[in-house]
Amino acid sequence: GELSVFKPKKWGQANCTRKDGSIFVADVTVFTTDSTTGVVLVRDISAILKAEAAKNAEIIALAASDAKTKALVTLSHELRTPLSTI
Repeated sequence: GELSVFKPKKWGQANCTRKDGSIFVADVTVFTTDSTTGVVLVRDISAILKAEAAKNAEIIALAASDAKTKALVTLSHELRTPLSTI
């Protein structure tokens, strides 16, 4: 027989449904040959997306905390420094 060479074609992300009815986000790649033969790879990336979202939330929270700290330091300094007359 002839050996077929599969060429990957990135299809993208899709919402898929498990047998139990729960929904997950999948990365879908289609591997095709020059003929009508092909294979579809569906990879659950829900955990990866959840981890990325948690990391982004942490970065945003740290930035907000830093901004708050800087604002309080500035305000504290302004309240302790007497107003100079013009």
